[in-house]
Amino acid sequence: MNLGKQLFLSGIGILALPWIGYQYLSDVGNFLIEGQERTQLLAAQAVASSLQNRNDLFEAKFETENTTGISTLFAYPIDYLIKIDGYRLDWEELAINSTHYASENIIRSGLNYDPKAFSFQMALGQRDKYLYALIQVTDSSPIYRNAAYRRLDNNDHVQIVTLNQQGEMQRFILTTQEPGPLTAYLVGPDWKYPVSGKPVTEILGFWRQSRKGYNIEFRLPLSLIGDQKRFAVAVADVVDDTKREVQTLIGTVPTTWSTQLNRIELRSPELIHIIEGLKRPGADILVVDQFRRVRAHITDNMYSSRAARNRNEEAIREALNGHPATQRFRPDNDANSEVIMAAFPIRSETGILGAVIVELATDEILSLQKETLENSATQTALVITAILAGLLIFSSRLTYRIKRLENEISALIDNVGRLQPLQKISYLQSRDEIGGLSRTISSMLVQLKKYTDFLEHMPRTLKHEINNPLNTISTSFQNLAACQLTERQKTYIESARRGINRLHSITNSIADAANLEAALKNEEFGPINLSELVRVYVDSCQHANPSRHFEFVCTEPAIHIQGNSFRIEQLLDKLVDNAVEFSPLDSSIHLSLESIGQSILLAVANQGPPISDRIRRKLSEQGPRIQHSESGDHGIHLGLGLFVVRTIAEHHGGEVNIGNKEGNQGVRVSVRFPLYSR
Repeated sequence: MNLGKQLFLSGIGILALPWIGYQYLSDVGNFLIEGQERTQLLAAQAVASSLQNRNDLFEAKFETENTTGISTLFAYPIDYLIKIDGYRLDWEELAINSTHYASENIIRSGLNYDPKAFSFQMALGQRDKYLYALIQVTDSSPIYRNAAYRRLDNNDHVQIVTLNQQGEMQRFILTTQEPGPLTAYLVGPDWKYPVSGKPVTEILGFWRQSRKGYNIEFRLPLSLIGDQKRFAVAVADVVDDTKREVQTLIGTVPTTWSTQLNRIELRSPELIHIIEGLKRPGADILVVDQFRRVRAHITDNMYSSRAARNRNEEAIREALNGHPATQRFRPDNDANSEVIMAAFPIRSETGILGAVIVELATDEILSLQKETLENSATQTALVITAILAGLLIFSSRLTYRIKRLENEISALIDNVGRLQPLQKISYLQSRDEIGGLSRTISSMLVQLKKYTDFLEHMPRTLKHEINNPLNTISTSFQNLAACQLTERQKTYIESARRGINRLHSITNSIADAANLEAALKNEEFGPINLSELVRVYVDSCQHANPSRHFEFVCTEPAIHIQGNSFRIEQLLDKLVDNAVEFSPLDSSIHLSLESIGQSILLAVANQGPPISDRIRRKLSEQGPRIQHSESGDHGIHLGLGLFVVRTIAEHHGGEVNIGNKEGNQGVRVSVRFPLYSR
């Protein structure tokens, strides 16, 4: 039986069970969730009925915290973009509700305080993650900051105090040298000097002159205020430009700075008191006004109202338009749970006052689904377990057989694609598809091994068969050269002789490349003074190639590697042969040797035509490559030579890189060896 039938028969019995269970649980879950949606909508309707025609509960006014005696700052929601420019135009509707701060809000002052000479009123707004403020200051003689003074409090300025996420007090000063953008600094308790000297870029502000004094408009992230939403503002007035001392300091907290700061509030305590008796276990109940401000919120350790506002604007908008709505969402703090929200409008004779929102998690439904799943799973557990166990055993055995066959075949081929001595592979006697695959691969490897052996012996055979007629031709040309010949005949004979020498060189290179790796396996390594070896080699090259100028630069007198000196000279032969071959007469060939960290860099550079990217990519591949190019046997010679260079370098633990010189004025080949430390 083939593998396809085995897998099909093993899995067909289990395919139907999960589908049936999923359909059953899905239908039950949808039915229960729809029932909960209807129940929550009825609960929201009941709360909304108790708030009908209660217009007094939805007036936009400030509430007071009687527990602390400190006023609550009401931040009105803003649904449009405010430009921080100090103008009052963006605040026309919100500025009506500004709070005036004067003598009853003095933190400190001189003996003769005149509220007509210095006071301020402030309006707050909230948009997205920012708190906006407009402060309209009455001041007959504003004093700006003098850049010559490092102190920040010797001029008119705004002081801001917040509690961060850790409950620690933060103090900021807003100041400027002239009307325009304000600069915010984090300061210490004495309000004199900046803590770091760098401005707080998160706070944006603008100072603009007005008829009665000046307007200050600023924006700061709500993250600076912290979860407690504690916040206070004070405006300092400096009268004497010479003494530059704060004459009067008026703030939203009518005491010296302490942890009892103002609280920013959007909710109504009276509304909360009314709906307290209507709360349900596990549910969140919110009351929002026509501006979508949360005026009341009671919770039973459920999800935050902020998540509801962020996720369910569409449902709230429907309710504020007079249409009950339901919606489901996943809260940010628990992506695995789902919350059902029901919104019902609060009506009055004058229109829609707001909406009641009831939120309840589907945890109870999920628990019921889980219980149902357990009951269903009990009936099919034995069947599913048996099928899964069978599939697991079968798949494990199948995976083991395929992996073993893969490893055996991979071991027969080295990193350059050469076949290793053949070994018997597994599963040749198996009667399934893996057995057939194993037999096919085995037969293919035998044929491939025969062909590979033929190709490996071919270079030596070709060298012998080609050299014999080449030697005969060479001898004939030598005999002809001894005769009386014309200059034109001598030119032809010399050209033919160069061609014969080139054929000798190519056959020798092919033979060297074919036998090199086998020969390197038996080589012995020892310490080599590479600096001295290359220096002597360069002197020898200069004598052998008088038509080229050889230059050698070495940064150190003695650089050692672990290797075989004969093979290093063979590597240099190939590099220099390529450099001579592809450089013009009377040009310079530059050799350099330097140590870089724990490696040694040997480079050979020559003038001449650059190597194209296509040929360079081919030369970077493993194994000998024969590249045909516009220059005849350029690719053949270069490909075989670099193969020899790369093989010797890698045998010594190094690597080869080929590229063009700067400006594409020639070719540079570099070899990196590991440094030998004695």
